[in-house]
Amino acid sequence: MTELFTNRPRFGDLSINFFFKYAQNVRSALLACPYFTDAEPITILKSAGCEKILLLVSLCEATSPNALSQAKSCGNVDIRFFTKSFHAKFYILGDVALVGSANLTDGGLKSNRELSVSIQSDDQVFDGIPALFDELWNSASVLTTHSMKCFQEWHRLNSSRRVPPIEGVEPISPPTINVNTQFKDRTRTYLEMFRSHYVEKLIPAHKVVEEIYSEAATRHPAFEQHSHKYEIDRFLYWVKGCTTDEEFDQDPLLNGDDLKTNLQNYVSEWLEVDDDDLTIDPDRLERIDRLERLFADEQALLSVTIDEIADMLQGCAAFVEMFRFTKGGLENHIEAFKQDNSIQQIRRSFHHLAFGPGDYVRRVYDCVFGPEYKLRHWGMNCTFELFGWVNKEGAPPLNGRSIKALRFLGLDVPYTR
Repeated sequence: MTELFTNRPRFGDLSINFFFKYAQNVRSALLACPYFTDAEPITILKSAGCEKILLLVSLCEATSPNALSQAKSCGNVDIRFFTKSFHAKFYILGDVALVGSANLTDGGLKSNRELSVSIQSDDQVFDGIPALFDELWNSASVLTTHSMKCFQEWHRLNSSRRVPPIEGVEPISPPTINVNTQFKDRTRTYLEMFRSHYVEKLIPAHKVVEEIYSEAATRHPAFEQHSHKYEIDRFLYWVKGCTTDEEFDQDPLLNGDDLKTNLQNYVSEWLEVDDDDLTIDPDRLERIDRLERLFADEQALLSVTIDEIADMLQGCAAFVEMFRFTKGGLENHIEAFKQDNSIQQIRRSFHHLAFGPGDYVRRVYDCVFGPEYKLRHWGMNCTFELFGWVNKEGAPPLNGRSIKALRFLGLDVPYTR
C-alpha cells in the first residue's frame, strides 16, 4: 500500500512517522539526503534493533556537524558524503522505501510542507531504489575523522549560506549525465575502495572487540602492567590460535546479540588462560615502545639510522612474518629491507605516515600503494600495524593474524589467505 507523508499534523502523516512505523525488524537501513540536521531517525532505528545504517549526505551549510557526530556515536553507522550536485532524498528500511522532498531535518521531518511517497518492495519500481543508493554510495567519499574535522571548522567559519570547497576535503559529486563525471581518477577510485576496506570494515570491527573486552570485570592479570592496546593485540593473537588458516572463515558471520555473546565467551575463556601458557615477548614490547617514542618526535624520525629503524620494526609482527617470503629467513629479510630501501626512502615514507598533511587514511594509502612512499619488503599489513602502534587518531594495530581472528569471531572484515 502506497502512503503519503506531507507533514500535515491533523492527518498524522509527519515524515518522522515513517521511521516510527517501519523501523521494527529492520536489520539494515539506507538513508540518503543532502541536508542532515536531525539524528532522530537514526536513534529510532537503533532503538528498534537496526544493526547497520548507511547514511549519505551533503557536506554543506545546511548539514549539521553535531548531527553527524550524534549519528556516528550511535554505533554501526557508516557515513559517506558529496560536496555538490547531490539532491535526492530517499530512505530504505528493509522492504519499504520513502521517496520525496523531505530531508532529515526538523523541518523536513515535521514542520515543512513536504510530499513523500512510500513504496513497498512488491512495487515494480522498488528494485531501482536500492540500486540507485548503491550507485551513489560507491561514488561518494567516506566521512573520516579528518574530513569531519575539516567540515566542522568550515561550518564554524561560514555562518552565511556559502558553498564548498571545504579546505582539506576533496570536492566530490555524484555521477550525472555529464560524461566527465562518469569516470573518477584511478587513484581516487582505489583510495575510496581502500577507505571502505580500512575505515568502514577493519577499524570498526576491532573497536567492537575493544568494547566487549572493556566490559569484562577484569583485565588479564598477565597484562596489568602493559597497555590495553597490547593486551587486545595478544588476545586476538590467542584467538587466531583457536583456528587454522584453512578454517578461520568457515563459520557464519554474526550480528547483534549472537556476535556479542560469541565475543564474551572468548574473552571469558581468555581471561582464564594461565599466565604460564602465554607468551609476552619483552624484546617486542621494548621495540614497540621505541617506535612510539620515535614517531612522537619528528626530528628523531628524520635522523634515525637504517639499523635502528630495522631493529625497531621487528616490534611489528607483520614485518617479522614477511620472512616467509625471503629465502634464508628473518635475518635475510631484514638485510633485504635495508639493502633495497635507502634510509632516505624509509625516513620519507614514515615521516609522511606520521607527520604528512591531510587525511591519515590517505597517508596510510600512500605508504601502501603510492610510488613515492611505498617501500620494498614491506606490505599493507606492515603499514596497518606500524600506524596502529604509533598514531594519535585512535586507529588500532592490525595485521594478517589479527584480521583473521576478527573474521573467526564472526565479524565481517576483508581478509586475504
